[in-house]
Amino acid sequence: MPCICSAKDAKTPFFTTQDFEELKKSDKSVFLFNAKNLSDKNISSYIQKGENEGVNKRFLTASRTPWYSLENRKPAPIWVSVFNRSGLRFIRNEANISNLTSYHCIYPKQTNLFSEIDVDLLFAYLLTDTANQIFEDNSRQYGNGLQKFEPNDLNKGMMLDLGLLDKQTSSEILNLYKEYKDLILDNKNGDEIINKIDKILTDKYREEKHWA
Repeated sequence: MPCICSAKDAKTPFFTTQDFEELKKSDKSVFLFNAKNLSDKNISSYIQKGENEGVNKRFLTASRTPWYSLENRKPAPIWVSVFNRSGLRFIRNEANISNLTSYHCIYPKQTNLFSEIDVDLLFAYLLTDTANQIFEDNSRQYGNGLQKFEPNDLNKGMMLDLGLLDKQTSSEILNLYKEYKDLILDNKNGDEIINKIDKILTDKYREEKHWA
């Protein structure tokens, strides 16, 4: 099963199918063993190999039944780094692959807030300094400026109520977001675009704060 196993393998805010293929060609660890057909001799022999090497007795695998089973969750549309020194790092999972614990998963729930919110609009907001400053209030500080975010730190974090944006403003942000994405995929700097998105949001919510 395709999977990103190391945080360093996602180098930009967008992880694409091409990025995955390049990692695969470079012989990086990009697959998880997903034993679906136990009648396949190759699968059964691989499971036996793991047991011979004691993989089934490790901390995580020992608590699973069977030990080689995987979590039953779909790929997250957005990843967020666990550790960082320069603010939260969000990744748009455009390759639609799974991830290990180097990233937390973000699944927008279908609530009043997110029922009509485009995932790209949410991601555009998450890239801004405003979003990072708000989330920092829930981070855990370690030595040398290292920050760590647990899943509940993010779940309890406040954010702007994007549901209050009118269609014109949302479209303006999404157009800028597309421009930003094109720049990043072309290996160019897109900070100016994100600053424009940030200014639109701060101007919009300046008079009255709307949090979710």
